[in-house]
Amino acid sequence: MTSTTRPLDALRTGHVRARARTSATRRPRFSARGATAWLAVGLVVAGSATGCSSDGDGDGDSDSDEPHLTVLDGIRVTSEEPDGFEGPLTQLLGWAGAMGQSPQEYVDQQRRWQDAVAACMTKQGFDYEPVLPSVADIAVVTDGLVPGSEEYMAQYGYGIYTRPPAPRGDLVVSGNGGMPGGRPSSPTAAAAWDEALYGVAVAVAWDEDGNVVASTSEGGCSSQASGYSFDDGTPEQALLDEVDRFFEGRADDPAFDDLNREWAACMRESGYSYASPALAIKDLRSTFDPENTGTISWDENEDADVLAELRTLEPEIGAADFACRQVVDYVPRYRVIAVGLEQEFLDRYRDALDALVERAAGGSTSPTTASPTSR
Repeated sequence: MTSTTRPLDALRTGHVRARARTSATRRPRFSARGATAWLAVGLVVAGSATGCSSDGDGDGDSDSDEPHLTVLDGIRVTSEEPDGFEGPLTQLLGWAGAMGQSPQEYVDQQRRWQDAVAACMTKQGFDYEPVLPSVADIAVVTDGLVPGSEEYMAQYGYGIYTRPPAPRGDLVVSGNGGMPGGRPSSPTAAAAWDEALYGVAVAVAWDEDGNVVASTSEGGCSSQASGYSFDDGTPEQALLDEVDRFFEGRADDPAFDDLNREWAACMRESGYSYASPALAIKDLRSTFDPENTGTISWDENEDADVLAELRTLEPEIGAADFACRQVVDYVPRYRVIAVGLEQEFLDRYRDALDALVERAAGGSTSPTTASPTSR
């Protein structure tokens, strides 16, 4: 029996902090945050409207775009989805993933992070031999689709029930890159080495064949080397939890209500009753994730009929969604509001965030580690 487990879909921002995650079925991705990163693409943030906008002026002159250019100046665009950008808070914290990196920049980042892991393991009395991909093993995807683009949404919708190929601009590493060396051959010593590197497993999920499909661990050098690893109950962890709550709840902020009403009115003309793009995604996911946990599991055989229906419905909704985003100029307007909320949060906690970043940088030369797609 085959079971498929999917991570958070692309439109959920990926800014939900996760402790170090490992899987028995694939190479561990050494990151303190389980973020889904779409790599940078050359998009014009403020010029995506198709000429039909409901922001009130209706004259289409250049002055109407000025707030977009001003507020969004400095953000890093990662896809055509509304949340497909890195704003001031994300950039301050260094949670920017591998987006826009060249293969050499990625290898250099990995080297700094692996050096921090090795230092942590040595401090605990373990041998650790870093393994790094070579630049020659990494390619940049040039022919993929951009998440949130018209063609992407018409084919895959939101990428929930049909796995899309690697997006344009993604870094793809050939092979699995190997595993770090130094792991003892003795089962007892190897278990201690694993715990030092990956931490203590606090949650494990198996499929019906007994294979581990996901696990969550706490601690471990792979997490500590990221910089953002603090004990529960500390002021630093409390601040990180507050950051998570902000990103998780941002799309529900009342500041988006007017924009979402315009979008929803357009969608009703196409026969869909959704209050926002985020709720359209939530509804699609609810068949296999009714509690909105962020993980979808299904059986390709037992659920074949339901999956076939969803795989037809999702791109239909996606195509209607894309059209309505264009009609109301949804993406740039959403980002103006979202960046404003992000800046307000940053200003409110500026001193504490600066101190957090400084402390995190003291434990690692790179606060975050991004992973490209492995093929």
